Amino acid sequence: MNRSGRRWKRLAVLCFVGVSLAPNVAHGAAPQPFDMTLVGQNFNVAPGRQFRFVFALPDGAVRESVLADSTAVVRVAVFPPLVTRNEVRSFATSTTDPAARPVDQVDSRIRDLELTAAGDFVSLFASTGRINALNLEQDGIYPVVLSVIQKNVVVARLNTFVNYVDPRSTIEQLPVSVIADVNTPLALQPDGSIQIGDGVRTQLANLIAVLSVGAAPVSLHMAPELLEGLGRSSNPADIALLTQLTPLLAVHELLTNTYVSFDPSSASRSLLKVEFAEQLERGRAVLDMNNGDGAVSDNVWFSRTLVDDDGMKLLREFGVQSVVFTPQGAASIGTLDSYLKPYKSGVGNSLAIRVSDPGYAKTLSGLYRNPVQQSFALAAEIVAQQQEIVLAGGNPNERHLLLSSTSGALPDRTIMVPLLLALDRAPQLDIVGLSTASLVDENTTAVVLPRTTRVDLAATKDVIVKVRGEVQSTSSMLPTDAPQHVLWKSSLLATRADTLDADGFARYVKGLRGQLRALRLMVSVPDSLTFTLGSKLSDLRLQVRNESTVSLSVKVELASAKLQFPQGPQIVTIAPNSALDVVVPVQARANGSFPLNVILTTPDGLTQVGQPTRLTARVSALAGLGQVATGAAILILMSWWIAHWRARKRAQAVRKHPALQ
Repeated sequence: MNRSGRRWKRLAVLCFVGVSLAPNVAHGAAPQPFDMTLVGQNFNVAPGRQFRFVFALPDGAVRESVLADSTAVVRVAVFPPLVTRNEVRSFATSTTDPAARPVDQVDSRIRDLELTAAGDFVSLFASTGRINALNLEQDGIYPVVLSVIQKNVVVARLNTFVNYVDPRSTIEQLPVSVIADVNTPLALQPDGSIQIGDGVRTQLANLIAVLSVGAAPVSLHMAPELLEGLGRSSNPADIALLTQLTPLLAVHELLTNTYVSFDPSSASRSLLKVEFAEQLERGRAVLDMNNGDGAVSDNVWFSRTLVDDDGMKLLREFGVQSVVFTPQGAASIGTLDSYLKPYKSGVGNSLAIRVSDPGYAKTLSGLYRNPVQQSFALAAEIVAQQQEIVLAGGNPNERHLLLSSTSGALPDRTIMVPLLLALDRAPQLDIVGLSTASLVDENTTAVVLPRTTRVDLAATKDVIVKVRGEVQSTSSMLPTDAPQHVLWKSSLLATRADTLDADGFARYVKGLRGQLRALRLMVSVPDSLTFTLGSKLSDLRLQVRNESTVSLSVKVELASAKLQFPQGPQIVTIAPNSALDVVVPVQARANGSFPLNVILTTPDGLTQVGQPTRLTARVSALAGLGQVATGAAILILMSWWIAHWRARKRAQAVRKHPALQ
């Protein structure tokens, strides 16, 4: 074949290749990053250690084609280090290679790569050497491009980063706090039952997976009510989740919280300081009960919504020193000049105000087409921010970066696990709890906190007061160790949740009152009974029944217009599922049949127990005449005996008279 023929043949082959690869490189465009999936890598690399990249080719046709082609290679190209957040972000979203020439690159035949059990490709390179090595000369964040090349055509590609650091380097670390907020509906239902949905279980399973990696500590914010609900649940899956979660809470930072969500700003304006203290106290007790030997950080208040100056004042009274907002919660404050430092209120409150970085939050709140790749891009951006501080002449130790999603919710484990591992092992970063953040000083910048109107807790204040009184009154029926004490206190606190609308509040109040009423109806006395009193002073035996599974104490009082009860009301205790005969002394004032009202109340006498009961008492007139006849007979007998005794004495005196001797 002549040269011209060979040229046309090559052109035909290239056309065929171009057509076959059209979905990936149509119109000459570079392949999209998701054409090649990053499964894992070692983000932090030191001299003498290996570079390791694990990738997959989701397109089955491309995978089969390159495995069948002995010339197909994966090219790992490392480009000059980046020094700013913007540079890192720009490269992370690029679909083309950097304009600069690679610092180094290595090609490896696809066929020669190791495969994982899942069938993913493993590419290993030394960090020093002449053969199969990527040689880097200085510390820095290096952009890396992985390309699968077949017949000189890039069929798949992705961008990533490595953090190359000599362990002998002197580094000023940037403190970083990772925040996770577990925001779930109330587990405690209006009827006192526990309901935990599948969505909540999925959220908790994700949390456990993230906390279990043994990497960086996470500052965790969650409702104590949820933890208590897990412990009270009858579902074994919920108990298992709590069993897994408890030891993890001990090694991560658990932030203080009210029992249920309770807005401090509204609490302050509504004069609900006592109620806020009750919520905080109960919340702390539940957290302490479920975090093993771990400590609860009382000096930090985390909020998904804005807390205004009224709320700040209240929080300060309870020992809070720093308030942390999500970007969503701080939206009304406006853009801050830096998210690495604290702020303070313009009205002079001494609390430090911090906001998690909205840029990182947006990334964590997006869609994760390749979460592993995205996690390393985010880690690289954070390390680059540390570099920026150093290059500007600042000290990273004096700054503090807060990392969360926009809402505060914990992102999926697929991005969080590799991210936490990368951050924890990055020499430029120090992963710490929120409680270690610096406080305000005279140089702290002031910000304006707009007044919040999100919820009005005062609207339900009067209703809560009445329900609280009913709870206290009904509780007096129970022994001190009865489980209802905890349940009703929890239900009462749950009605205060600022997440409930008017209808939700009404349901919880109705449900709690239903629980109280149901217990009080467990006590009863037989109705339609008639008692016969055979004397003016008698004992009436009244049976009081308890159909509950716990001992109950009640006050028993009888009332009748024609009867008196010298002993007055009695407080009696009836054993579970049993009856007790109560003996009541009765004094009749007249004969006949009279209505008798049995009044059962709580021991404090404030609340009715059971149903109103009216009985009948009969006082027999015959029984009264018998008593009179008996008395008269005795008097007659005594008179006869006295008269007979006197007559006998007179006879004896006559016989002994001297005149008759």
